[in-house]
Amino acid sequence: MSTKKLPPNKIAGWKGYTLEEMRYQEAYLSAKLHIERELLLRDASELRHNWFASSGEGIFSRVGTLVQYAGYGFTAYRFIKQAMELMRKKR
Repeated sequence: MSTKKLPPNKIAGWKGYTLEEMRYQEAYLSAKLHIERELLLRDASELRHNWFASSGEGIFSRVGTLVQYAGYGFTAYRFIKQAMELMRKKR
């Protein structure tokens, strides 16, 4: 059986995070956000290159690219929403 692990603030006698733990969490989230941003920039660059490439493809490929744009837009929306939640929690 697995016991459910409680968050630190729910454990009796917990006195808070140490400065080192807070710095670690900040560095971890900063690195994670940086990686996500780089991935989004890379994907946007690839999409821009593919969208404006002069190819003789038909309208169906353009529609497919628009669907990809919508997917990336949705991913960016979720990422920004999650980042805003993290910012609210910091305050």
